[in-house]
Amino acid sequence: MSSHSPQHTAQTPQLETEGALLMPTHTCAIVGAHFRPPAKSILSALPNSCPLRLRPEPDNPFDSNALQVLVSGQVIRDLPEAIKSDLHADAVGFGYDIDTICAAEEWHLGYIPRGIAAQLHAIITQEIAVLYGEMLFYSRDIPRDYLPAQLTFDLAGKPAVQFQLSDKEEASTATAAQEHNPNG
Repeated sequence: MSSHSPQHTAQTPQLETEGALLMPTHTCAIVGAHFRPPAKSILSALPNSCPLRLRPEPDNPFDSNALQVLVSGQVIRDLPEAIKSDLHADAVGFGYDIDTICAAEEWHLGYIPRGIAAQLHAIITQEIAVLYGEMLFYSRDIPRDYLPAQLTFDLAGKPAVQFQLSDKEEASTATAAQEHNPNG
């Protein structure tokens, strides 16, 4: 008899989950960067583990479960000058210069693959609500509509996004409690 549950053996190969009991780490490919110039150039300039954002895009005309992968402009502005120079050289071919890239608040790099996004959309939306509902401070300068994530790369060197989700039961319980007591 196998010690693996059917859920683990049937899992989509593009979604990998690691360890932590309460905060499992998930890794998904970033797709569609070639449709979003200069996203491929930006991805090639970013270091492993740099901060990214996951944001639901319910108004997407092609997929209401779409999950955007974004990077803040500050992350790009903080890159070493030599890397920004290389990014500039790559992005000029797409009609962008480094000043324009650095001036943006954030850049849309691509998406989580459609099939995985369909499975995760509600969970990530819920995680965002719980995450920002628990914050003790408020700042209008901080976007409050994304799940923090980070850049990683697969063995072939293709970009991927890594993020943590709390236990599904915990997240569901927290959201249900919020719905019953929206002010508390």
